[in-house]
Amino acid sequence: MEMNFLSKVEHLMVDRLWRQNLFINKLLRPFSWIYIIVHTIKVFFTEKQKANMPVICVGNLTVGGSGKTPIVIAIGRLLKKHKKNLAFIGHGYKANLLKHSICIAVDLKMHNVSNVGDEAILLSNFAPTYIAQKRIQGVFAAQADDFDVVVLDDGLQDNSIHKDLSILVIDSEYMFGNLLLLPAGPLRELPVCALGRADLVIVSGINEDKIKETINFINYRFSKTIPLLKTKITSCIITPKGIEEFKDKDFFAIIGIAHPKKFLETAKKYNIKVKESAIFSDHYMFGESELDAIYNHANVLKCSVITSSKDFVRLPKKYQSLTQVLEIEAEFPNIELVENMLAKIKS
Repeated sequence: MEMNFLSKVEHLMVDRLWRQNLFINKLLRPFSWIYIIVHTIKVFFTEKQKANMPVICVGNLTVGGSGKTPIVIAIGRLLKKHKKNLAFIGHGYKANLLKHSICIAVDLKMHNVSNVGDEAILLSNFAPTYIAQKRIQGVFAAQADDFDVVVLDDGLQDNSIHKDLSILVIDSEYMFGNLLLLPAGPLRELPVCALGRADLVIVSGINEDKIKETINFINYRFSKTIPLLKTKITSCIITPKGIEEFKDKDFFAIIGIAHPKKFLETAKKYNIKVKESAIFSDHYMFGESELDAIYNHANVLKCSVITSSKDFVRLPKKYQSLTQVLEIEAEFPNIELVENMLAKIKS
């Protein structure tokens, strides 16, 4: 099915413009200089505040998805394994309630995606989650509620918070794009600066060769001695039999994430046959008329509908019962390294 206009523009920026160095990128470079000057001034004049509990930040360097959310959840699971009482802190992207409140403790019984955003709903299925206009407000709210440790979902560039452990996530498929700063490229800051602050770098992806290529590039280009760790991406469909139940079926995919190609490649890797797909912009709020058309079309094709966990929480409940979820989970092959770093954090 055809993408809508906004989705086409977003994917043009992320998948084409920001992966190349064309004439238009050169025209935008002066704006990148303005961006980095403003960012540097903001960092210089921002006072860092420290909480009375450990703060772990899982962030990225580029605009768009980097496979960060599964890693945030994986870190949360490890902390739970070590009996830590943790909370997630998010920025509440597209959260309507933040127009009227500075900080909100997400309650799945009261809140929905339009109230608090899709990532907050997704994270709150695993641990208590706060969203705030400024992340430091969420950190102090969690501190007041006596949590042992907080995990920031994004915020590596937020200099207002003292972080006890900074984890930089790099997507092996898209890496640093065209190595240019916003708006000429996808970079929020210079890679050497982010790598300099990171205690741990995690390279995400499903293609082993690209993961190795990314690790080699970072070691060669930036000569960093910080620990580099790859993730193993595993997937499952949320049904009693998991993926095995659907290997001989056709699917229609609903995809509203930053990099649709990653979802399709993951499906292909696990022999899930996606016959057609409808692609939307990241965090897209689906309309009922759009969904009616999609599900009717899928019925004509004799396909089951499948989507990502982030897209699933944005579906109205009447469609959720008709939809399978391809869950992306992150595992750490060198889990001892991660556990040792987490153990050094005193709570």
